[in-house]
Amino acid sequence: MAKSFRKKNTHSIDKIGLPPGTLKLIGKQDDHPVVQLIQYNLDFQKITQIADIADIKIIDDGTVVNWIKIVGLNSNVIEKVGRKFDFHNLMLEDILNSEQRPKTDDFKEYIYFVLKKNDYENNCLITQQISFVLGRNFVISIEEKQTDTFHPIIDRIIQDKGYIRSNQNDYLLYALIDITIDNYFVVINSIDNAIEKVRDLTENVTDSNKPLIAIRQIKDDLNYLRKYILPTKEAVYKLERLETDLICENTDKFLRDLNDHINLISENLEVYKDSIIGIREDYVSNINLKMNNVIQLLTIISSIFIPLTFIAGIYGMNFKYMPELEMHYGYYYAIGFMIFVAVILFVYYKIKKWV
Repeated sequence: MAKSFRKKNTHSIDKIGLPPGTLKLIGKQDDHPVVQLIQYNLDFQKITQIADIADIKIIDDGTVVNWIKIVGLNSNVIEKVGRKFDFHNLMLEDILNSEQRPKTDDFKEYIYFVLKKNDYENNCLITQQISFVLGRNFVISIEEKQTDTFHPIIDRIIQDKGYIRSNQNDYLLYALIDITIDNYFVVINSIDNAIEKVRDLTENVTDSNKPLIAIRQIKDDLNYLRKYILPTKEAVYKLERLETDLICENTDKFLRDLNDHINLISENLEVYKDSIIGIREDYVSNINLKMNNVIQLLTIISSIFIPLTFIAGIYGMNFKYMPELEMHYGYYYAIGFMIFVAVILFVYYKIKKWV
């Protein structure tokens, strides 16, 4: 099984001693970030490639949704975004920290929301961070790297499907969070398939280490996912209950639906955790049972041959005056006696159901 790719909290050590709000990238720098400005309302939609953050022209007429889609973490780009929209340095610091815990921050004029997006490819859990900023006339999304996560949202905007073109910025934020959280169901389905493969592996494999390695991998992945589900639930709960005019009442009911999705994801992860622990315990029990059977067989064989070895040892001594030593059929008598002892012991073990 392939090794999962997950961030380790080691880069954060570099920030020890720095003042709060210091813009230091924690993660991999993307030297070629992609910035798009997606604008739409009921009557039109437009996608513009942005070469420089200064070129972003927000349409502020109360009807147009402005979605600034940034792919690739780049400290210079994030700093320029912060200057253009007058964002707080603490929020920019969180955006540049790819190890940030999912959360919601209310800065009154804008709302910051961050969560983890996970993919399960070739039995490998791949994680990236996605940050969102909701303003009065814009939504900003910042992804660590290019994925097709938001392609369905863009398709709905272009083809005018669903409610997205008839709603404002807050509904776009909900739609982006919703599709990111729904991706967990894809991951859960992949883990479910991986668990079934491990179950088959424990029943058929001859290498005792291979199933244990696979079980440990899945268990680590489940623990990692569970680590971020609870804070994601807390972040959505806080977003839903913010006293802000940036989110209208109509969008609140959609945000409440997100909690149902997260609860279902959390329950599935708990079930899978119990399943993988049960598979491991059953597998270890089977291994121990097989080992005990082997030890029992070897013990029975040894116990049968111990008296035979004793008899052979006696008649193998080189004393000149030994009883039966001069008997013409002594050898056959000794062999027959040994066979008789072995048969008696075997029958006894059979009656005791030890064999």
